[in-house]
Amino acid sequence: MLTGILLLFCSFFNPAMDTIDNREWKTLEMNDFKIDYPAEWQGESFENSVQEFTITSPYENEEDYYADFVNLAILKLPGLNKNLETYVTEFSRDIPFIYQKAMIRTNEKAVRAGRECYILEYAGVFNDFPIAYRQYIWFQNESAYTLSFTAQQGSFEHWESVATKIMDSFTFKK
Repeated sequence: MLTGILLLFCSFFNPAMDTIDNREWKTLEMNDFKIDYPAEWQGESFENSVQEFTITSPYENEEDYYADFVNLAILKLPGLNKNLETYVTEFSRDIPFIYQKAMIRTNEKAVRAGRECYILEYAGVFNDFPIAYRQYIWFQNESAYTLSFTAQQGSFEHWESVATKIMDSFTFKK
């Protein structure tokens, strides 16, 4: 009984934590990709855009003015002779020039969606707005595929476990 009360108490103060495995999930399916997300998040796909889809978190209260999100962007880089390592090295080198007070927390090679990628986690201030990222970056067919969780720094930890589960559900169909 004490465990149940403690779990109820913790879930009341951290709604993202309580139901990550008990939520209803939807699937956003496109020609080349598939990703799952909680039903209370909003999924939208785009045609003819660098951004393939965006999955947006719900607002937590009336004071929450920034919807955190997961999205996939594909940047075509034909003829530039890049690969995964050169792209991530150049990209991570630019972070301190784009964001004030930039801090890279993670920059490591891993396997996600069955393919080799880099995981980048970093935070900084952009136009006086504190922002944080977790990104999975793949490179194939002269294109960088970047799956990102983007959040206001104050809410990054709140949605981190849910966003990671969304990102880890991502699969390439081809």
